[in-house]
Amino acid sequence: MATDDSYRTRRRFLTAGASLAAAVALSGCTGGGGSEDDADDEENDENESETTATETETETGPVLDDISGEYTLADGDGTAPTGELAKPLTFQGTSGETVTLLLKSSAVDPVLVLEGPDDGVVAQNDDTPKNTNSRIQTTLEASGEYTVWCGSYFGSTGEFEFTLRRGEPPFSGEGTAEPISYGDSRDLSLEAGDGTDPKYFDLARPLTFRGSSGETVTVEMDSPAFVAHLLLTGPDGSVVSEDGSIFGESAIQQTLSADGQYTIWAGSRDGDATGDFTLSLTEGVQTPSNQSSSNQSSGDPVPISYGQSGTFTLEGGDGTDPDGDLSKPFSFQGSSGDEVVITMTSAEFDTYLLLEGPSGAVVARNDDITLASNTNSRIRTTLGASGEYTVWCGSWLGSETGTFDLSLTLQ
Repeated sequence: MATDDSYRTRRRFLTAGASLAAAVALSGCTGGGGSEDDADDEENDENESETTATETETETGPVLDDISGEYTLADGDGTAPTGELAKPLTFQGTSGETVTLLLKSSAVDPVLVLEGPDDGVVAQNDDTPKNTNSRIQTTLEASGEYTVWCGSYFGSTGEFEFTLRRGEPPFSGEGTAEPISYGDSRDLSLEAGDGTDPKYFDLARPLTFRGSSGETVTVEMDSPAFVAHLLLTGPDGSVVSEDGSIFGESAIQQTLSADGQYTIWAGSRDGDATGDFTLSLTEGVQTPSNQSSSNQSSGDPVPISYGQSGTFTLEGGDGTDPDGDLSKPFSFQGSSGDEVVITMTSAEFDTYLLLEGPSGAVVARNDDITLASNTNSRIRTTLGASGEYTVWCGSWLGSETGTFDLSLTLQ
Protein backbone atom coordinates (compact mmCIF):
# COMPACT_ATOMS: atom_id res chain seq x y z
CA MET A 1 0.00 0.00 0.00
CA ALA A 2 0.99 3.61 -0.36
CA THR A 3 2.34 5.51 2.59
CA ASP A 4 2.07 9.05 3.86
CA ASP A 5 4.70 11.69 3.11
CA SER A 6 6.97 10.59 5.96
CA TYR A 7 6.89 6.94 4.86
CA ARG A 8 5.45 5.73 8.14
CA THR A 9 4.99 2.19 6.76
CA ARG A 10 1.94 0.58 5.21
CA ARG A 11 0.57 -0.41 8.61
CA ARG A 12 0.37 3.19 9.79
CA PHE A 13 -1.18 4.21 6.49
CA LEU A 14 -3.88 1.58 6.90
CA THR A 15 -4.76 2.58 10.43
CA ALA A 16 -4.57 6.29 9.58
CA GLY A 17 -7.23 6.17 6.89
CA ALA A 18 -6.67 3.65 4.11
CA SER A 19 -10.33 3.84 3.04
CA LEU A 20 -9.96 7.47 1.99
CA ALA A 21 -6.61 6.87 0.28
CA ALA A 22 -7.96 3.83 -1.54
CA ALA A 23 -10.93 5.82 -2.79
CA VAL A 24 -8.59 8.55 -4.05
CA ALA A 25 -6.30 6.02 -5.75
CA LEU A 26 -9.18 4.16 -7.38
CA SER A 27 -10.63 7.39 -8.69
CA GLY A 28 -7.34 8.14 -10.46
CA CYS A 29 -6.68 11.27 -8.40
CA THR A 30 -3.14 10.25 -7.40
CA GLY A 31 -1.67 11.99 -10.40
CA GLY A 32 -1.66 9.30 -13.06
CA GLY A 33 -5.33 8.56 -13.58
CA GLY A 34 -7.83 10.20 -15.89
CA SER A 35 -10.72 9.39 -18.18
CA GLU A 36 -10.89 6.29 -20.34
CA ASP A 37 -10.24 8.52 -23.36
CA ASP A 38 -7.09 9.85 -21.70
CA ALA A 39 -5.97 6.30 -20.92
CA ASP A 40 -6.55 5.28 -24.53
CA ASP A 41 -4.54 8.27 -25.77
CA GLU A 42 -1.68 7.40 -23.42
CA GLU A 43 -1.80 3.75 -24.44
CA ASN A 44 -1.57 4.72 -28.13
CA ASP A 45 1.47 6.84 -27.34
CA GLU A 46 3.32 4.22 -25.29
CA ASN A 47 5.41 3.01 -28.25
CA GLU A 48 6.85 6.53 -28.44
CA SER A 49 8.31 6.23 -24.92
CA GLU A 50 12.05 6.55 -24.64
CA THR A 51 13.70 3.16 -24.20
CA THR A 52 17.18 1.76 -24.53
CA ALA A 53 16.16 -1.36 -26.44
CA THR A 54 13.97 -2.35 -29.34
CA GLU A 55 10.51 -3.70 -28.47
CA THR A 56 8.45 -6.17 -30.50
CA GLU A 57 4.71 -6.40 -29.80
CA THR A 58 3.31 -9.79 -28.84
CA GLU A 59 -0.05 -10.90 -27.44
CA THR A 60 1.23 -10.37 -23.92
CA GLY A 61 3.10 -7.12 -24.43
CA PRO A 62 6.49 -5.78 -25.51
CA VAL A 63 9.43 -8.22 -25.58
CA LEU A 64 12.29 -6.77 -23.54
CA ASP A 65 16.06 -6.93 -23.47
CA ASP A 66 18.01 -4.67 -21.07
CA ILE A 67 15.72 -1.66 -20.91
CA SER A 68 14.59 1.42 -19.08
CA GLY A 69 11.35 2.85 -20.41
CA GLU A 70 8.18 4.71 -19.53
CA TYR A 71 4.74 3.15 -19.93
CA THR A 72 1.13 3.74 -18.94
CA LEU A 73 -1.01 1.34 -16.91
CA ALA A 74 -4.58 1.58 -18.22
CA ASP A 75 -7.89 -0.15 -17.54
CA GLY A 76 -8.07 -3.42 -19.47
CA ASP A 77 -4.30 -3.93 -19.78
CA GLY A 78 -4.44 -7.30 -18.01
CA THR A 79 -4.67 -9.12 -14.70
CA ALA A 80 -1.63 -10.43 -12.84
CA PRO A 81 -1.69 -13.99 -11.41
CA THR A 82 -2.08 -12.36 -7.98
CA GLY A 83 -5.23 -10.49 -9.09
CA GLU A 84 -4.05 -6.91 -9.62
CA LEU A 85 -4.62 -4.75 -12.69
CA ALA A 86 -1.27 -4.97 -14.48
CA LYS A 87 0.48 -4.40 -17.80
CA PRO A 88 2.35 -7.53 -19.01
CA LEU A 89 5.86 -7.29 -20.46
CA THR A 90 7.83 -10.35 -21.60
CA PHE A 91 11.49 -11.29 -21.92
CA GLN A 92 13.49 -14.39 -22.81
CA GLY A 93 15.40 -15.74 -19.83
CA THR A 94 18.12 -18.35 -19.47
CA SER A 95 18.53 -20.81 -16.61
CA GLY A 96 21.11 -19.52 -14.14
CA GLU A 97 20.80 -15.91 -15.34
CA THR A 98 20.34 -13.18 -12.73
CA VAL A 99 17.88 -10.39 -13.50
CA THR A 100 16.97 -7.22 -11.63
CA LEU A 101 13.54 -5.66 -12.19
CA LEU A 102 12.59 -2.22 -10.89
CA LEU A 103 9.17 -0.55 -11.13
CA LYS A 104 8.81 3.14 -10.18
CA SER A 105 5.76 5.39 -10.15
CA SER A 106 4.55 8.58 -8.49
CA ALA A 107 1.03 7.95 -9.82
CA VAL A 108 0.32 4.48 -8.36
CA ASP A 109 1.64 2.20 -5.61
CA PRO A 110 3.54 -0.24 -7.85
CA VAL A 111 3.41 -4.03 -7.61
CA LEU A 112 5.79 -6.35 -9.49
CA VAL A 113 5.00 -10.00 -10.25
CA LEU A 114 7.38 -12.23 -12.24
CA GLU A 115 5.78 -15.23 -13.94
CA GLY A 116 7.93 -18.07 -15.27
CA PRO A 117 7.74 -20.15 -18.45
CA ASP A 118 5.49 -22.68 -16.68
CA ASP A 119 3.02 -19.89 -15.74
CA GLY A 120 4.01 -20.13 -12.08
CA VAL A 121 4.84 -17.04 -9.99
CA VAL A 122 8.63 -16.88 -9.58
CA ALA A 123 8.85 -13.74 -7.44
CA GLN A 124 6.81 -10.71 -6.42
CA ASN A 125 7.32 -7.46 -4.55
CA ASP A 126 5.22 -4.54 -3.38
CA ASP A 127 7.53 -2.18 -1.47
CA THR A 128 11.33 -1.94 -1.36
CA PRO A 129 13.10 -1.19 1.94
CA LYS A 130 13.46 2.36 0.60
CA ASN A 131 9.96 3.35 -0.52
CA THR A 132 6.75 2.12 -2.18
CA ASN A 133 8.40 1.33 -5.52
CA SER A 134 8.91 -2.36 -6.34
CA ARG A 135 12.12 -4.32 -6.96
CA ILE A 136 12.84 -7.97 -7.76
CA GLN A 137 16.32 -9.49 -8.04
CA THR A 138 16.36 -13.22 -8.72
CA THR A 139 18.27 -16.00 -10.46
CA LEU A 140 16.18 -17.73 -13.09
CA GLU A 141 15.76 -21.48 -12.70
CA ALA A 142 14.52 -22.27 -16.22
CA SER A 143 14.99 -21.04 -19.78
CA GLY A 144 12.05 -19.64 -21.70
CA GLU A 145 9.68 -16.71 -21.86
CA TYR A 146 9.06 -14.79 -18.63
CA THR A 147 6.23 -12.34 -18.06
CA VAL A 148 6.66 -9.26 -15.89
CA TRP A 149 3.34 -7.96 -14.57
CA CYS A 150 3.60 -4.23 -13.78
CA GLY A 151 0.59 -3.39 -11.62
CA SER A 152 -0.72 -1.23 -8.81
CA TYR A 153 -1.76 -2.22 -5.31
CA PHE A 154 -5.14 -0.44 -5.44
CA GLY A 155 -5.87 -1.16 -9.12
CA SER A 156 -5.44 2.50 -10.05
CA THR A 157 -4.03 3.64 -13.39
CA GLY A 158 -1.18 5.93 -14.34
CA GLU A 159 2.33 6.25 -15.71
CA PHE A 160 5.27 4.17 -14.51
CA GLU A 161 8.92 3.57 -15.30
CA PHE A 162 10.22 0.02 -15.70
CA THR A 163 13.86 -1.12 -15.72
CA LEU A 164 15.27 -4.57 -16.54
CA ARG A 165 18.96 -5.26 -15.88
CA ARG A 166 20.60 -8.57 -16.75
CA GLY A 167 23.72 -9.94 -15.08
CA GLU A 168 25.18 -10.44 -11.65
CA PRO A 169 25.32 -7.42 -9.36
CA PRO A 170 26.99 -5.25 -8.29
CA PHE A 171 26.00 -2.71 -10.90
CA SER A 172 27.95 0.48 -11.44
CA GLY A 173 26.47 3.74 -10.29
CA GLU A 174 26.81 6.88 -12.35
CA GLY A 175 28.19 10.31 -11.53
CA THR A 176 31.45 12.11 -10.81
CA ALA A 177 32.40 11.35 -7.21
CA GLU A 178 34.05 13.92 -4.96
CA PRO A 179 36.42 12.92 -2.14
CA ILE A 180 35.50 13.24 1.53
CA SER A 181 37.70 12.52 4.56
CA TYR A 182 37.11 11.38 8.13
CA GLY A 183 36.01 14.32 10.27
CA ASP A 184 34.50 16.24 7.35
CA SER A 185 31.05 17.80 7.48
CA ARG A 186 29.78 19.25 4.19
CA ASP A 187 26.91 21.52 3.18
CA LEU A 188 25.95 20.19 -0.24
CA SER A 189 23.12 20.18 -2.77
CA LEU A 190 21.43 17.31 -4.61
CA GLU A 191 20.64 18.34 -8.17
CA ALA A 192 19.35 16.63 -11.30
CA GLY A 193 22.26 15.03 -13.15
CA ASP A 194 24.43 14.52 -10.04
CA GLY A 195 24.45 10.75 -10.45
CA THR A 196 22.53 7.48 -10.16
CA ASP A 197 22.93 4.95 -7.35
CA PRO A 198 23.79 1.30 -8.22
CA LYS A 199 20.84 -0.37 -6.43
CA TYR A 200 17.66 1.61 -7.10
CA PHE A 201 19.02 3.61 -10.10
CA ASP A 202 17.75 6.76 -8.36
CA LEU A 203 19.18 10.28 -8.30
CA ALA A 204 22.09 10.40 -5.83
CA ARG A 205 25.29 12.36 -5.26
CA PRO A 206 28.43 10.17 -4.90
CA LEU A 207 31.28 10.89 -2.48
CA THR A 208 34.32 8.64 -1.94
CA PHE A 209 36.74 7.93 0.90
CA ARG A 210 39.60 5.51 1.59
CA GLY A 211 38.84 2.95 4.27
CA SER A 212 40.71 0.12 5.97
CA SER A 213 39.48 -3.26 7.12
CA GLY A 214 38.30 -3.16 10.72
CA GLU A 215 37.55 0.55 10.81
CA THR A 216 34.08 1.60 11.95
CA VAL A 217 32.62 4.58 10.13
CA THR A 218 29.51 6.69 10.71
CA VAL A 219 27.86 8.57 7.84
CA GLU A 220 25.06 11.03 8.64
CA MET A 221 22.86 12.98 6.23
CA ASP A 222 20.14 15.52 6.93
CA SER A 223 18.09 17.74 4.64
CA PRO A 224 15.38 20.36 5.17
CA ALA A 225 14.17 19.74 1.62
CA PHE A 226 13.56 15.96 1.52
CA VAL A 227 13.74 12.70 3.46
CA ALA A 228 17.36 11.58 3.18
CA HIS A 229 18.54 8.15 2.07
CA LEU A 230 22.08 6.70 2.15
CA LEU A 231 23.80 3.81 0.39
CA LEU A 232 27.39 2.71 1.06
CA THR A 233 29.22 0.63 -1.55
CA GLY A 234 32.54 -1.12 -1.02
CA PRO A 235 35.73 -1.37 -3.08
CA ASP A 236 34.17 -4.09 -5.26
CA GLY A 237 31.07 -1.98 -5.92
CA SER A 238 28.70 -4.10 -3.82
CA VAL A 239 26.26 -2.48 -1.38
CA VAL A 240 27.80 -2.68 2.09
CA SER A 241 25.08 -0.86 4.01
CA GLU A 242 21.85 1.05 3.48
CA ASP A 243 19.90 3.30 5.77
CA GLY A 244 16.39 1.94 6.14
CA SER A 245 15.20 4.50 8.68
CA ILE A 246 11.68 5.84 8.12
CA PHE A 247 12.55 9.17 9.74
CA GLY A 248 13.79 12.41 8.18
CA GLU A 249 17.51 12.01 8.78
CA SER A 250 19.64 9.17 7.45
CA ALA A 251 22.60 7.47 9.13
CA ILE A 252 24.85 4.49 8.46
CA GLN A 253 27.27 2.96 10.96
CA GLN A 254 29.40 0.21 9.46
CA THR A 255 32.55 -1.76 10.26
CA LEU A 256 34.55 -2.03 7.04
CA SER A 257 35.59 -5.50 5.86
CA ALA A 258 38.19 -4.57 3.23
CA ASP A 259 40.81 -1.97 2.36
CA GLY A 260 40.06 0.36 -0.52
CA GLN A 261 37.80 3.08 -1.84
CA TYR A 262 34.23 3.29 -0.54
CA THR A 263 31.44 5.33 -2.12
CA ILE A 264 28.65 7.13 -0.27
CA TRP A 265 25.52 7.63 -2.37
CA ALA A 266 23.57 10.56 -0.91
CA GLY A 267 19.99 10.58 -2.19
CA SER A 268 16.37 10.89 -1.17
CA ARG A 269 13.74 8.36 -0.14
CA ASP A 270 11.52 9.56 -3.01
CA GLY A 271 14.34 8.83 -5.43
CA ASP A 272 14.18 12.04 -7.46
CA ALA A 273 14.00 14.86 -4.90
CA THR A 274 16.47 17.76 -5.05
CA GLY A 275 17.65 20.34 -2.54
CA ASP A 276 20.26 21.19 0.07
CA PHE A 277 21.61 18.70 2.58
CA THR A 278 24.38 18.25 5.15
CA LEU A 279 26.61 15.16 5.17
CA SER A 280 29.28 14.12 7.67
CA LEU A 281 31.78 11.24 7.79
CA THR A 282 33.28 10.15 11.13
CA GLU A 283 35.69 7.38 12.06
CA GLY A 284 34.73 5.37 15.13
CA VAL A 285 31.51 4.43 16.90
CA GLN A 286 29.10 7.33 17.11
CA THR A 287 25.46 7.73 18.15
CA PRO A 288 23.70 8.92 14.98
CA SER A 289 21.50 11.94 15.68
CA ASN A 290 18.48 10.24 14.09
CA GLN A 291 18.58 7.40 16.62
CA SER A 292 16.78 9.10 19.49
CA SER A 293 14.87 7.24 22.17
CA SER A 294 11.66 7.83 20.20
CA ASN A 295 12.63 5.64 17.25
CA GLN A 296 15.10 3.07 18.54
CA SER A 297 14.18 -0.58 18.39
CA SER A 298 14.15 -2.51 21.65
CA GLY A 299 13.87 -6.07 22.95
CA ASP A 300 16.16 -9.02 23.73
CA PRO A 301 16.57 -11.09 20.54
CA VAL A 302 16.11 -14.87 20.60
CA PRO A 303 19.16 -16.53 18.95
CA ILE A 304 18.34 -18.72 15.91
CA SER A 305 20.50 -20.51 13.33
CA TYR A 306 20.21 -21.55 9.72
CA GLY A 307 17.93 -24.56 9.36
CA GLN A 308 16.03 -23.82 12.56
CA SER A 309 12.26 -23.47 12.83
CA GLY A 310 9.79 -23.29 15.67
CA THR A 311 6.52 -22.02 17.12
CA PHE A 312 6.59 -18.82 19.15
CA THR A 313 4.22 -16.30 20.74
CA LEU A 314 4.05 -12.58 20.03
CA GLU A 315 2.89 -10.79 23.18
CA GLY A 316 2.97 -7.35 24.74
CA GLY A 317 6.43 -6.34 25.94
CA ASP A 318 8.33 -8.55 23.48
CA GLY A 319 10.01 -5.63 21.76
CA THR A 320 9.68 -2.67 19.41
CA ASP A 321 10.87 -2.90 15.81
CA PRO A 322 12.56 -0.01 13.92
CA ASP A 323 9.10 1.11 12.74
CA GLY A 324 8.02 1.57 16.38
CA ASP A 325 5.60 -1.38 16.42
CA LEU A 326 5.21 -4.40 18.70
CA SER A 327 7.48 -7.17 17.41
CA LYS A 328 9.43 -10.20 18.66
CA PRO A 329 13.14 -10.05 17.74
CA PHE A 330 15.36 -12.97 16.68
CA SER A 331 19.08 -12.76 15.88
CA PHE A 332 21.41 -14.81 13.68
CA GLN A 333 24.96 -14.59 12.37
CA GLY A 334 25.12 -14.08 8.61
CA SER A 335 27.92 -13.78 6.08
CA SER A 336 28.13 -11.53 3.06
CA GLY A 337 26.70 -13.40 0.06
CA ASP A 338 24.47 -15.74 2.09
CA GLU A 339 21.12 -16.33 0.36
CA VAL A 340 18.53 -16.59 3.12
CA VAL A 341 14.81 -17.31 3.28
CA ILE A 342 12.84 -16.22 6.36
CA THR A 343 9.22 -17.38 6.61
CA MET A 344 6.64 -16.37 9.21
CA THR A 345 3.12 -17.84 9.32
CA SER A 346 0.19 -17.43 11.69
CA ALA A 347 -3.47 -18.42 11.81
CA GLU A 348 -4.18 -15.75 14.45
CA PHE A 349 -3.03 -12.48 12.85
CA ASP A 350 -1.72 -10.90 9.63
CA THR A 351 2.06 -11.28 9.93
CA TYR A 352 4.76 -8.75 9.11
CA LEU A 353 8.52 -9.43 8.75
CA LEU A 354 11.37 -6.95 8.94
CA LEU A 355 15.10 -7.75 8.61
CA GLU A 356 17.65 -5.44 10.23
CA GLY A 357 21.32 -5.64 9.19
CA PRO A 358 24.51 -5.44 11.28
CA SER A 359 24.59 -1.64 10.86
CA GLY A 360 21.06 -1.23 12.23
CA ALA A 361 19.60 -0.45 8.81
CA VAL A 362 16.48 -2.21 7.58
CA VAL A 363 17.58 -4.34 4.61
CA ALA A 364 14.29 -6.08 3.77
CA ARG A 365 10.64 -6.24 4.79
CA ASN A 366 7.56 -8.21 3.71
CA ASP A 367 3.87 -8.29 4.52
CA ASP A 368 2.19 -10.89 2.29
CA ILE A 369 3.76 -13.92 0.57
CA THR A 370 1.08 -13.65 -2.10
CA LEU A 371 -0.56 -10.26 -2.46
CA ALA A 372 -4.23 -10.25 -1.48
CA SER A 373 -4.41 -14.02 -0.92
CA ASN A 374 -1.66 -15.20 1.48
CA THR A 375 -1.18 -12.92 4.48
CA ASN A 376 1.82 -14.86 5.81
CA SER A 377 5.25 -13.25 5.31
CA ARG A 378 8.48 -14.29 3.60
CA ILE A 379 11.79 -12.56 2.96
CA ARG A 380 14.21 -13.86 0.33
CA THR A 381 17.42 -11.86 0.20
CA THR A 382 21.18 -12.03 -0.31
CA LEU A 383 23.06 -10.61 2.67
CA GLY A 384 25.29 -7.67 1.81
CA ALA A 385 27.51 -7.76 4.91
CA SER A 386 28.78 -10.16 7.56
CA GLY A 387 27.60 -9.82 11.14
CA GLU A 388 24.54 -10.12 13.37
CA TYR A 389 21.14 -9.74 11.74
CA THR A 390 17.86 -9.18 13.58
CA VAL A 391 14.56 -10.63 12.36
CA TRP A 392 11.56 -8.68 13.67
CA CYS A 393 8.35 -10.74 13.73
CA GLY A 394 5.30 -8.53 14.07
CA SER A 395 1.83 -7.91 12.71
CA TRP A 396 0.46 -5.77 9.90
CA LEU A 397 -1.44 -3.56 12.35
CA GLY A 398 1.60 -3.29 14.61
CA SER A 399 -0.14 -4.27 17.85
CA GLU A 400 -1.69 -7.74 17.40
CA THR A 401 -0.57 -10.74 19.47
CA GLY A 402 -0.73 -14.52 19.10
CA THR A 403 1.23 -17.61 18.11
CA PHE A 404 3.27 -17.90 14.92
CA ASP A 405 5.75 -20.20 13.18
CA LEU A 406 9.17 -18.97 12.06
CA SER A 407 11.83 -20.64 9.92
CA LEU A 408 15.29 -19.51 8.76
CA THR A 409 16.87 -21.26 5.78
CA LEU A 410 20.21 -20.87 3.99
CA GLN A 411 19.76 -21.53 0.28
